[in-house]
Amino acid sequence: MKVNALGEARFPSPLRRTVSDDLRVPEQIVRDPKSPTLPEVLFELAGPRAKLFFDPKETRAGIVTCGGLCPGLNDVIRSLFLELRHAYGVKEVLGFRGGL
Repeated sequence: MKVNALGEARFPSPLRRTVSDDLRVPEQIVRDPKSPTLPEVLFELAGPRAKLFFDPKETRAGIVTCGGLCPGLNDVIRSLFLELRHAYGVKEVLGFRGGL
């Protein structure tokens, strides 16, 4: 994957399970065969990539939320922290009090 602002991904991922950059998911999975054919919209498949833009051992991550009531947000933050820390090996994960 080429991202103009970041250049080429250069660092190998520490994860064994990765997703190819070439995989796509169609917008409409179930289609009516009688409906007119529309141009197919394809989305990039989510998941960890084989190459990373930043070296996880040299990366410091920050988690910012925008406030408001969001059921399950603590579970998402916890999962993100655990994945960054244990799967990727990021040494420091920061939180921002008050989202500032």
